[in-house]
Amino acid sequence: MDLKMKGFQTNKQSIYIDCKQLLRRLYRLRFKVAKRHRDSLFDKCLFPALLGMIRHFRRAYRFRDERVKELDEFLFSFEDFNSWVDVASEEKVINDKEYASLFEYIVRIYESVNAYRNSARKARSSAGSNDDGASENKDDSRGGDGFI
Repeated sequence: MDLKMKGFQTNKQSIYIDCKQLLRRLYRLRFKVAKRHRDSLFDKCLFPALLGMIRHFRRAYRFRDERVKELDEFLFSFEDFNSWVDVASEEKVINDKEYASLFEYIVRIYESVNAYRNSARKARSSAGSNDDGASENKDDSRGGDGFI
């Protein structure tokens, strides 16, 4: 197996693994914060955004024709999650040490999913689909009227 392809497969798997590890870390963090923040911040904001990320990634991984769309949805859920983590940090709901541990996963996920999305866009554009575009065989490229 080509070294580049092996790295690409590891990269795709690491997005899912990092999301699951982030979910696990967030679950542990939930019990370290005050009870008044658990329901409003974690149960209604952070967990749904993170589970949405996992859902969209799994769908993008399984269905090739919807990959770019689902990765875009993943990024939207990711931005929601990231915004809530920033709010929690600014309001001192979570301390700086916990924020740093979450941010480590956030950076890795963001870099990996952007690389995966770019490769999916390239694969989609080079797939040669003629649904929307003109035909590949132009008459003038063969010369004459196009008959062989």
